[in-house]
Amino acid sequence: MLSSRLYPSPKNELEVRSNIILKYFKQWSAQLIHTIKMEGLEEKFAFIDLCAGFGLENSSPAIATKVLQLTAKNKALRLMLSTVFNDKETETIANITKDITNIDLIETLTFQPSINLSEVDAPVLSALSGIKTLPTLAVLDWWNYKGISLELLQNLVHKSAADCLFIFDYKSILQALPKKSKQEDLVRIFGTSILPQLKEKTKGRIPPHQKEKIILNALKNRLKQAVKTPYLLQYKFYDSKNKTSHFLFFVSQNQPAYTLMREVFCSESQVIEDGIGNLEYNPNKGAQQKITSQTLFGSMFYLEQDLLQTYKSQTLQIIDIYENHHSGKALVKKNYIDALLNLERKNQITVTRKRQRMRLQNDARLNDSIFVSFNK
Repeated sequence: MLSSRLYPSPKNELEVRSNIILKYFKQWSAQLIHTIKMEGLEEKFAFIDLCAGFGLENSSPAIATKVLQLTAKNKALRLMLSTVFNDKETETIANITKDITNIDLIETLTFQPSINLSEVDAPVLSALSGIKTLPTLAVLDWWNYKGISLELLQNLVHKSAADCLFIFDYKSILQALPKKSKQEDLVRIFGTSILPQLKEKTKGRIPPHQKEKIILNALKNRLKQAVKTPYLLQYKFYDSKNKTSHFLFFVSQNQPAYTLMREVFCSESQVIEDGIGNLEYNPNKGAQQKITSQTLFGSMFYLEQDLLQTYKSQTLQIIDIYENHHSGKALVKKNYIDALLNLERKNQITVTRKRQRMRLQNDARLNDSIFVSFNK
């Protein structure tokens, strides 16, 4: 797991979300700066947080503030980063504005932050239109802000190729489903065709986990219709009563971004079993747990069995195994390397290694181009 003073051991939902965003932002921006310099591209990219006060407590610094603190310390970021921040609470925006003003070197940023107080209205959307052609990381709250629509998400991800994190306030949406006063907001998320089916399927006494699955499937179907990308990830948060609170979704058109965010989600998982993260945070379970399966049927065992069944009698390169199998799963490439090495030790696959003068791409002695043959 990545760790430093910048990424504290999380004590609450906000710190987990902050860790996720800062880890991703730091690596994403570094890659962008390198690409801009190598290819001579426009020296500008953007970070947008349209729900800057979500989960903010007392004097805790907002994620927007932390991003700008990081930016002010980095010369390249100071020159290239454009930011737009928004919240609908007057006091929250006042506190964030004060904190940002007090950041050392904040006045040296080429593009001073745009700070807005709204439900995501015309001025905010106008500020976004000015950066629609730039590489962008956007954070949204789809339920609690009237101005966040599927069309906006579609424009950001599908048309502008932005990477987008959005909060899906599951608890509030579940409570809103039977309420007539909330139908307009529900339509904004699920649409007029999916919502009636969703309400019908969630009627009556249905186990909570099954109801959750139905609602999430409805959301994903809506996204697939509009955003048209296979690169969708989810991270789950629980409340103090051990019930589902909300989800943090990541959606992108960019496979490297998808791969990076999955690694970040995994590193911030509350439980990491055999190197495989559960992509969840539950405040009732204490500190992060890194464990090795104590039984035969652990997370790694199931991955190994899945690979044996999926690729039976086939010979493929490792990169093909990874790219064809990982979509929609909470797995990173190292998990596949570990699983294949385990299967090799068990004589269930044959790995064709070639002598190479140069060092292999990873310490596990397997690189992307190596062929693996699965037994019959």
